[in-house]
Amino acid sequence: MLSDAIRVIYVELSKLQGIMKKFIKDMSNLDKWALFFQYASNPKYRENLKKVIDSKEALQMEGNLLMSIRQDEHGRAVFRSRRIYESDLASNLATAEDRGKKETAKKIVNRFAH
Repeated sequence: MLSDAIRVIYVELSKLQGIMKKFIKDMSNLDKWALFFQYASNPKYRENLKKVIDSKEALQMEGNLLMSIRQDEHGRAVFRSRRIYESDLASNLATAEDRGKKETAKKIVNRFAH
């Protein structure tokens, strides 16, 4: 523990061979992260690692990021477009909510002004 906000954990990835044989429900979060770091780029473990990734939301996000990095240029462009679309959609929703709040406030003010 470096501070209240920072903790460093050292994992010797070379000693992980036995962890892949565990049932996912018996793995700790540290086991899952260690497996991800050790085997994410190894196609031999792709199916098993996918099950581990699917069991933890943070690993799902990292897995998606890893896949975006590994894709060809066309795949990266599609991934970026999807991210931009999702970001624009969230922004448009927030804008619509703000407009709705302003319209509601105007109606209330007008109602009491008359």
